[in-house]
Amino acid sequence: MKRFICGLVAGTVLTSLVGAYAVSEIYENPYPIYVNGEQKEIQGYNIDGYSYFKLRDIAEATGKFDVDFQNDSVVIDTTGGYTGEAERYVTYYPYSDSAWLPDYEANTGALGPGGHDNVLCIEDNAIGFYYGITSRIWDYEYNPQQLESYIDLLTDLGFSLEYQENDITNEYGFVYIKQGSPIMSKDGNYVLFTIEDNQLTIQAFPGISPQDAYWYMNNYPKW
Repeated sequence: MKRFICGLVAGTVLTSLVGAYAVSEIYENPYPIYVNGEQKEIQGYNIDGYSYFKLRDIAEATGKFDVDFQNDSVVIDTTGGYTGEAERYVTYYPYSDSAWLPDYEANTGALGPGGHDNVLCIEDNAIGFYYGITSRIWDYEYNPQQLESYIDLLTDLGFSLEYQENDITNEYGFVYIKQGSPIMSKDGNYVLFTIEDNQLTIQAFPGISPQDAYWYMNNYPKW
């Protein structure tokens, strides 16, 4: 008998599982899915003998319940049928050079450093001050669920996601971009996420990639 499990609607099932368990085998679900005799196109994955599907896809396929993600919680409503994904109101940063980027604090409920409900914004960081490359930095207490929710939001808005392949350092070994750091981009704008000492740093790069910005900084020093 095959084993089937519904995955959470808000997160990427593979990412959550790989981070929590030792997974030996992952492949896309090869089996057709039928609901009351009607075949449904539902994306799923088979992981170590278990089949995983997004909860929202199951809700849509069956039409028997509704599901949403609100205030860092998955909310299931069985009092009616599936109504579709609710339109999400997005709050953006109020700065002209980064108005293209959703406000992390406003959209996730994150706290700034020290538990205060305000964000620390560094407007004149090294890149912007010395090189004329506009860049903003925001620091938050690191919360994995909030970051995952924010990355999902950016993905829904059309941002693409990649991970830094190697450390980018200067000649003294200072790490500008850590290996494995998530980088998202859209329309030539980039956002870099750095996690260190339980702190999440979000840096926006309008019109230039983080790699190019730090290459410029490393190869054309001003001091």
